Amino acid sequence: MRIWHEGTWLLDVAPQIVHLSPKEGQPLISCRIATQLNPGLYLITAYGGPSIPWSEESKIHPFYLRFGIPKLASAGRKRFVMSPFGIDRYLVPGTTNYYRLELPEAQTANLLITNYSKNNPFSASGNWSQITKKSIPPVTEVNASSHNGFDLVQIKANQGQSYVLQQFIRQNSTYLPPGNFWISSVHSGHAIDSVDTTAFIVENTSERGHIRPLDARVIDLEQKPYWHCNINLLGDLTIFLRASSSTHRKYRIVAKGVEANFKIEPYMLYPPHGYQTPNFKTNESIWDLDPGYYVLTVSPIQKGIIELGLPPASAFKNAAEFFKSKEKRKSAWVNATVTFPQVSLSPNHSYYIYLNQKPEQAAGIIIRPLPVDLTDALPLAQKPNEQMQVPIVIKEKGVLSATTENGSLLETSIDGKTWDKQQQLSPGQYTVSIRHQLAETTIYSLEFIPLQNLSKSPLPPLPDSSLKAIPKYPLLTTSKPIFFDLKRYE
Repeated sequence: MRIWHEGTWLLDVAPQIVHLSPKEGQPLISCRIATQLNPGLYLITAYGGPSIPWSEESKIHPFYLRFGIPKLASAGRKRFVMSPFGIDRYLVPGTTNYYRLELPEAQTANLLITNYSKNNPFSASGNWSQITKKSIPPVTEVNASSHNGFDLVQIKANQGQSYVLQQFIRQNSTYLPPGNFWISSVHSGHAIDSVDTTAFIVENTSERGHIRPLDARVIDLEQKPYWHCNINLLGDLTIFLRASSSTHRKYRIVAKGVEANFKIEPYMLYPPHGYQTPNFKTNESIWDLDPGYYVLTVSPIQKGIIELGLPPASAFKNAAEFFKSKEKRKSAWVNATVTFPQVSLSPNHSYYIYLNQKPEQAAGIIIRPLPVDLTDALPLAQKPNEQMQVPIVIKEKGVLSATTENGSLLETSIDGKTWDKQQQLSPGQYTVSIRHQLAETTIYSLEFIPLQNLSKSPLPPLPDSSLKAIPKYPLLTTSKPIFFDLKRYE
C-alpha cells in the first residue's frame, strides 16, 4: 500500500506489515500507514500479491480498507460488532479512567488501553485485560490513569463478534463548579440485581460545619413505606434514606436470601467529636428513626442474592409476613441512576455530590452545562412507563435518537410534538422527551448525528479543478507497450 500526492508524487511512507487472525483459519495481511498529510488530494494504491494459505480453500479474496480512528465520549455505553480486521480502535478523552468490555457469552477477547500518540497509533503496550472462554460472567474491566490527551482503546476479538463497550470517569463524589447543569450518574453493568442509586448534593455556605443538603435522591420512607429490592450482595453497600413520617418512627429491616448484618445511622459528612457509630444488627431488627437523613449499611456474612425491605415495624410481624404480602409489590422499579435535570450553583458557595456505595459496581458522575450539547451522547437509564425530559442545544442539521445497547430505538418527542424513533433537527434549542414500554429499566444513549456524518449521506463532491488535476494514466497492455525516455528525468 502506498500514498501518492495528487496522484503523481509518491510519499516516502512505508506501511507496517502485520499478520492478523480475525477468523480462525483465515489469516490476513494488514498494511498500516500512520503519517501527517497536508490538505490536498491523495491517491491510495494497494498492490496485490500471492494469497495467504487458509485452512480451507475459498474463492473469497477479501480486501478491507479503513481510515482514521473514531472518537467516543468520555462517558458512554454502546454495542458494537467486531470489524473484519479483528481489531477495533477508538479514541477517548484521557480524563476517562474506567473501561468495561462485555460479551453476550464467554469467548476470547482482549481490551487494551494506552496513551494515544500520533507517532505510534498502533501501540500494543498499556493496561490490558482479557475475557476467556471460561470467564463467568464474560466481562473484563481496565482502570486507567487520567491525563490531558486521548486514550487509545483497542479491542481484539473474532470477526463479527458483538460486544458492549462502556467507559466513564470513575468517582463516587466530586466537586461541582458554579453554573447551570444537568447532573446524573452512570454505573457499570446492568440495573438488574442492583440496589437503588441514591445521592446528595450538598452546599457549603461558609466554613466547615455549615453544610446543608441542596438536593437529594434518596429512599423516602414516607413515600415508599413498602420499599424493597433484590440485590446481588457481593460486599458492603450503602443506601441513603429519609425519615419524615409523623405516623411511623420505628422501621423493621426484613431480608431473605444470604445472611447479612445491618445498621442505620444519621448521614453526616463530618461526625461530631465523640460520635459513636451504632452496632450492626441482624435480620428483623427494629430501628427508631427521628425525621432526617440516614444511611443504611448492609454487610454480607455470605455473598449472594438478598431480598431486602424496610417497612414500618407495626405493619408486619416478621419478614415472612412482609414477603408474602401484596404491599411489597407497590415498590417501583430499581433506580439504576440518579438524575438532577436542572441544578443552579452559585459561585459564592462550594458544592459536592455524593453517591451511595454499590459493591462490585463502578460509578461515575456526569456534569453537562444546560442546555445539553449532544456533540457527546448522553448516557441515561429509564424505568418502564417513566418519561424523561432533557433540554438540548443543536448546532447543525442532523438526526436525534435514543439508542439502546442492542441497537433498538426508543420513542422521542421534540417540544411536546409527534413521537417518533428518529427526529430530524435543525440548529436551535429544544426539549426532548423519551419514553419506552419495555419490561425493565433500560439503559440507552441520547445521541445526535450530524447530517454529514450519517452513513447514508453522500460524500461532498470534489471541485472540478481537483478532478481535472487527477492524472489520466495510459493503459498498459501486452499489445500496446509504452516506452519512456529516461533521459528526460536525468
